[in-house]
Amino acid sequence: MDQKEIYKTLREVIIEILNQEEMSISSISKKLEKQGFRIHRLILTGYLQALRDMNILKEKEIQPSKIYTVMRIEEKNIYEVLSEYITDHQESGDLCVYVLYKFFKRPILKWEIDRCNASKPEFAERVYGESRKETIDVFDALGIPISKNMPAYIPKKEYVNEYMDIITQLVIKTFNLQKYSINKKTQLKLDDSM
Repeated sequence: MDQKEIYKTLREVIIEILNQEEMSISSISKKLEKQGFRIHRLILTGYLQALRDMNILKEKEIQPSKIYTVMRIEEKNIYEVLSEYITDHQESGDLCVYVLYKFFKRPILKWEIDRCNASKPEFAERVYGESRKETIDVFDALGIPISKNMPAYIPKKEYVNEYMDIITQLVIKTFNLQKYSINKKTQLKLDDSM
């Protein structure tokens, strides 16, 4: 086994252990030893902190120990996530159609717009015939019943800047990149000192 495989296996074992209950570093160390992993406490501490930094584990301090648990990620579907970014937009329905169309490369159903809590599109073009039927078939295949006469839309107005902002925010949130950003106050200080 090479070093990469050892650490991958170690991560999986730690997650399995912590899925049962939250534990201190010494408790994790004892459980790992029972499974054949002999790791120096300082190395294990660093490894657990790295897993915390990657949002795999959650760390809390209960003096005199640090307790670790597996980070629970709330699962949201794309419509709920998108809703957070578009509901306040004046043309939320059209923005919704544009963004989902860019994601899925197909007409967007009224059902999807409603799931995003968006307004009725004003500028999007309604589509009929085979293209709407193919879109409804996608949902049929997923086991989601959609009315055969459900309206479907394609965007006619572009929202390139809003789309890029949404994509950027999704990436930042998904990968927890806020900690790598320079906030505006820090940026101003840097600019002033030059």
